[in-house]
Amino acid sequence: MNYLKHILWSILAFAMLSSCKVGKAVLVDKPAAIDIPFPYDFSQLKRFDLPDLLDEVSGLTYDEKVGTLLAIEDEKGVIYTIDKDNGTVLSKDKFHKDGDYEGVTTVGDYVFVLKSTGTIYKVKKNEYKSAPVKIKGELRKEFNLEGLTYDPYTNALLVSCKEPSEKEGKNSRCLFSFDIDSNEMSKTPFLVIQREEIMDYIVSHFSEEDAEKKFKKIVNPDLDYLHLGPSGLAIHPITNDIFVLSSKSKCLLVYDRETKKLVHLEKLDKNIFEQPEGISFDTLGNLYISSESKKRPAQLIVIALQK
Repeated sequence: MNYLKHILWSILAFAMLSSCKVGKAVLVDKPAAIDIPFPYDFSQLKRFDLPDLLDEVSGLTYDEKVGTLLAIEDEKGVIYTIDKDNGTVLSKDKFHKDGDYEGVTTVGDYVFVLKSTGTIYKVKKNEYKSAPVKIKGELRKEFNLEGLTYDPYTNALLVSCKEPSEKEGKNSRCLFSFDIDSNEMSKTPFLVIQREEIMDYIVSHFSEEDAEKKFKKIVNPDLDYLHLGPSGLAIHPITNDIFVLSSKSKCLLVYDRETKKLVHLEKLDKNIFEQPEGISFDTLGNLYISSESKKRPAQLIVIALQK
């Protein structure tokens, strides 16, 4: 290791962490069903092209009742049913007028769809022609809401903000909880993604060369904001960890659900994940990520759970 680079890396780490209020992230014990700290090998993934009508695929979820994926895209008010094994579109159902739809999840017999402005639409399965229940969001549209998933442990929806809040500042991004029973959004964040904690993890788990190569803009001290914006959310069905996908900086963050601490940070290959926007798991823990079209067709990426 180059001695000068080592010194510079130490200075950078100190500068970024000097005001950190969060301790170093540590890996926590997981259920015996998974013995690997991060049980996904991204070198063994499978990729399937999605059709042109899903070029702007922006949200993905697994419907365990029928064993298929559901997807939305950010221009049409359509819910697409996708074969999880090959990416084939099995059906498409119009649920509302065109709009900027960014997240989707299932809860029992209902599908919930998130608009970037914060409005949530509750749609009854197989009754797509009926008008959806429109739930006005309490978060400002400036937050640019993009991620949505169901939290079965609190019977709530988790939503993520791509842009920062004034209270938390430019070096943070927030997840909020929406109670399904009361139709109320939490006043305080459910989880706060903090640049300091991410830097702490990077310093602890990567050399300065790897950090500069993989997370150049996150560790750049000249940037006064966190170069990351949640684009998708999912809760792991076995570990209960919260997976946060970010198209910006092309990375996947994993948070322990109980402690809200960062336990893993995965850099995504930009040549594969051109614009990752959707993420979900099936009941066995297999991981699905959808990526919008840029230089190639939109993709469904499948990474099997390792045991």
